[in-house]
Amino acid sequence: MAARPILHPTNRERLVKFCGMLGSDHDGERANAARMADKLVRDAGLTWQHVIGAALPAAPQPQPRAQQQPPPRPAYQSSHIEMARQILMHRRNWLTGWEVEFLESLTTRRSLSDKQAARLRDIWVKIKGHEDNAA
Repeated sequence: MAARPILHPTNRERLVKFCGMLGSDHDGERANAARMADKLVRDAGLTWQHVIGAALPAAPQPQPRAQQQPPPRPAYQSSHIEMARQILMHRRNWLTGWEVEFLESLTTRRSLSDKQAARLRDIWVKIKGHEDNAA
């Protein structure tokens, strides 16, 4: 990896002074400070990217995303359609409105996505938790 070009410490101090003058109330002073700062950078054989980039830490390299395994499908004794119907028939009062709509939609599906299967499993666990607490 090539080293980043940097300004000599003396030039760096001068550049800091020029940049400090950029806040002046006088247009001419600001313009002159900008012109002198730009000349100093160019005379050093650098670009503003070199100057500013040298002051910043290197950008972190993106880490490869871990392969996420889909949640396991529930191992129900009956099909997802039967499971959804059973929950709706016997435990509808324990469900949110969204869960009721979701389960009703499952009764018309031939198969489930991994995400749908995971949500069905979550609802099943919720229902089982209510039943265990009620017992």
